[in-house]
This record gives sequence, structure tokens and C-alpha cells, in this order.
Amino acid sequence: MIGKRMTVGLLAALLVVSAVGAGGFPASVLAAGSSDDNDSRATATAIDVGQTETGTIEQGDVDWHAVEVESGKSIFANLTLTTENEEDLEFELYNPDGERIGEGPADLMVPGYHTMRMVTGGTAMGGDVAEQSGTYYVRIQPVDNDFNESTDYELTVETTELDENDPNEQPNTATQIEADETIAGVLSGSDRDTYAIDLEKGETITVSAEYDGSFTPSTSLVGPNASDVELDSYYDTEYSLAHEPIGRDHELTYTAMTTGTHFLRVNPNIESSTIVTFDEKASYEMSVNVSGQSSDQPTDDEDPDDSESGDDNEETNETPNETDADTDTDDSNEESDNTSNESDQSDDTEDNTSGESEQSDDTSNQSDDAEDDTSSDSSDC
Repeated sequence: MIGKRMTVGLLAALLVVSAVGAGGFPASVLAAGSSDDNDSRATATAIDVGQTETGTIEQGDVDWHAVEVESGKSIFANLTLTTENEEDLEFELYNPDGERIGEGPADLMVPGYHTMRMVTGGTAMGGDVAEQSGTYYVRIQPVDNDFNESTDYELTVETTELDENDPNEQPNTATQIEADETIAGVLSGSDRDTYAIDLEKGETITVSAEYDGSFTPSTSLVGPNASDVELDSYYDTEYSLAHEPIGRDHELTYTAMTTGTHFLRVNPNIESSTIVTFDEKASYEMSVNVSGQSSDQPTDDEDPDDSESGDDNEETNETPNETDADTDTDDSNEESDNTSNESDQSDDTEDNTSGESEQSDDTSNQSDDAEDDTSSDSSDC
């Protein structure tokens, strides 16, 4: 009888192990030695938005919590340690597809959302914007393997309404806008608003913005080459064409160097994004104006019937060519006259030379006569 009971017990244990394996729970989400039953995403503890949930993390333990969030809302999670010891915990956010997500304040001095008792007083925070409606998850675990004491915690997840255009976090989910449009939006510490606008080469975009809130956003313009890129949370220097981070009210101007869809981004200014303001909101109003003319289009001074104008010019050019021919004839005649004049001058020169020769002969004859007279006088003597 005892043997049968042991056999039944072993079979039951094998069935349990087989069922866990069939469920496909990865070994990485099953915590050895855990005393609770929310050690995987599939067995996460459901909590309500705004509810404070308590729990305990032991060595080798992880806790999963699940919360329902509507698309377009910001998510803000806050983890606070309630046990007085030297242990630290960290948490991660996951979307309904099981992908890790999360933005953080720019002054966060640690890579993950984890507590640092000497810095943050045992509190960690982080968040994002829900890009789809569904169940979002928070996973809590020790910061590292050097964890010795059980540590109690409190977890709260808050959500915030943003604006009608959210979620529009990246170029692939950007809100399409037109020239001369004014946009009213709301930004949170974890929110990034992206707008798409079509520009022609040579057109100038001017963006004027006003902000109201506990932190200062900034605006930047990125080019068409960023359409399939996941941009940096604050300022992407690789793709940014223009950036304006200064002041609550500012203006950004840029002349398009290429034709295509450009992306206007509104982010928390990196210098004003802190742990203190991360769960705050800022409203903004942004006016977008496009001026100038595409280099591909004719200007106002150009004749729209350029082809006909060109034909007229070709006909007009025929008359100057005939005139040029007449001019060439006149020039030829002038050259002929000049040649004739030079010939006449040459004849005059020959006549003058002949005359000079005749004068020379007369002089020679006179000299001979004089010699004859002298000779005659001498013979008389």
C-alpha cells in the first residue's frame, strides 16, 4: 500500500514537471528557492493602475506584476524599498509582446531602473508610452548575485493621459502634418512626439513653439534618411538637421536640402529631464510654417510658356545673323579699298623716286658743264 502511494506520488511529480515543460516557461524566469507564485510573466500578479502592491524578494527570486494600459497613455513605475538593509533591487518594463521597453530621466546615473540607497534613498523609477493597448509587465529582481537578505518593496504603476496624437514616438509612427499648421500637444518625461511633414528642396520650414510645464522640451528636425530609424531619446546627432533646446519659447528654421518627408520631434530637453520631473507633464503649442519655393518649380519671374519663348528667340536670332553677313561684306569692301589705297600710295612713291632720279641726272649734267667751262678757260690761258 505504501509502495503504491509512493508510486502515485512519483507519477504526480513527473506530471507536474512535464506540464511545466509543456507550458514553455523559460528556465530564466523560474526562480529557484522562491516562496511566491509570480516568478514568470505567465503567472504575473495582476495589479490596478494607481494601486500600491507589496512584495518580497529573496535570493534567486524574481517577481512579475501585470497591469492593463490603454494605447497612447504614459506609464510611470515607482519601486520603493521598505526593508532597512544594504540590498538593492531593479525592475524592467515589458510590453504585451514581451519586448523590453522603457525611457529614463537623463540624469539617471545607472544603466537600469534600480535603486541606489546611497543616491536615491532606496527608490527607483522609469516609464514609457503604451504604443498598444494590452497587458504591460514589471519584473523585479536583485541588482546582482551578491544578494543575501530578503528585502520588502512597494510597487506603484501610474498612467497619464497625453494628447490625441499619441503614440507617435518614432518616425514609423509619426503624425502627418501640413504646412501652416498649429499643433497642441502634451509631453511627459517618458514621452517623445514625432510629426511628419513633406518638404521640397529649397523650401524653408520655420517652427515656433511655446511651452508650459515643470520641464522644458526641445524641438529638432531630422531628414528623410531617418524614416526607418529608432531615434535617440533626447537628441540624435547623426540624423538631426536642426535643433533648438533653449528656453520655453523658441524658433527653429531650416531650408530643405533634399525633397522628401522630414520629421519634427518634440522631446524633453536633456538638461531639464531629471528624476524629479520625470513623472511630470508639459503642454506645448507649435506652429509650423513653410515658405520659399521649391528649386524644382519655376519662379514668379519666369515665363510659364518657356518653350514658346525659346522658339521666338531662335527666330529673332536669325535677323542678327543676316546683319552680321552684311557687316562682313562691308568689312571686305573696306579691306579692298584699303588695299587699293595702299597700291596708289605705292605708285606715288615710285613716281617720287623717278622724279628724284631725274633731278639727280640734271645735277650730274650741270656738274659736267661746269667742268667743261673750267677746262675751256684753262686752255685760253
